[in-house]
Amino acid sequence: MKARFVCVLITLVCRAQILSAELELNRNDKFEFLVHTCPNGDRSTPLLIQRWNMEMDKIPNATEKILDLLERFRSQGASGEQTFRILTALWRRQNLQPGQLERLAREIRLMDTPRERPNHQDQNYIVGVLNVLRDYPTDEHESLGLKFLQAHDSVSLAAYNLLADIGGVRSFHALEHYLAEFRRANEGYVNWSILHLEERMAFMSRRLVNEGKLPPSAIRSPVTVEEAGRPIRLERSNTPNQAVAPGTGALPESSGLIAWVVILMCFAALGLLWIFLRQLTRKKKAA
Repeated sequence: MKARFVCVLITLVCRAQILSAELELNRNDKFEFLVHTCPNGDRSTPLLIQRWNMEMDKIPNATEKILDLLERFRSQGASGEQTFRILTALWRRQNLQPGQLERLAREIRLMDTPRERPNHQDQNYIVGVLNVLRDYPTDEHESLGLKFLQAHDSVSLAAYNLLADIGGVRSFHALEHYLAEFRRANEGYVNWSILHLEERMAFMSRRLVNEGKLPPSAIRSPVTVEEAGRPIRLERSNTPNQAVAPGTGALPESSGLIAWVVILMCFAALGLLWIFLRQLTRKKKAA
């Protein structure tokens, strides 16, 4: 009986150590889980983003860790979707410091403007970085936007969005030219991307007028579907707007749930130990 009792105790101790290790692993995994479930796409409501940031704020140096994770994934040749999700997490943080922005922009600054469609990894990486820079208006970031405005597909559209948010007068004229060329290329179609581009131009014109950089007469109004082009047939653009990719928007469950599971398992183990000791006492009395 003593041997059985010792075996039960050893089992309980081992189980406790396993649970402790699982909890520590969970703490490490929670960070990456938060990063990869960053709210994005149609479900990225302000409330959801706020809740996600509150969870991320519980992790010390979270933004720096996201940058480290991005560099590790990038060096390991991770897929474009994986790096894009990490970059989206940086975008949602909105608290990068100058040194961190330098780390982020360093690689795309050295890239040539991709006239042809870049590989999927680089395409998602450039788009993700340009999205992040939308919250940090500087002359250098505007220059990067103008550089990639001449690129292909979603890269140029991400640059367009960046310039609409942070660009000055030179960017305004560059976007006017871009939009005119885009509309000529899609003449005769209701192109849904045109509606988006026109809306961004209207936003930019109001911003620059408010900043005193353009006269009030420069304000543009968003176009209607009819104004976007008399339809021959309705179709979406062949140029996808991947400035915001689909995401789950799911928030991780609270780690408090795991703590309750551990507590319940400890009580269950104590209950089993109590039953075992009670049976042992009865057998001794019977003997």
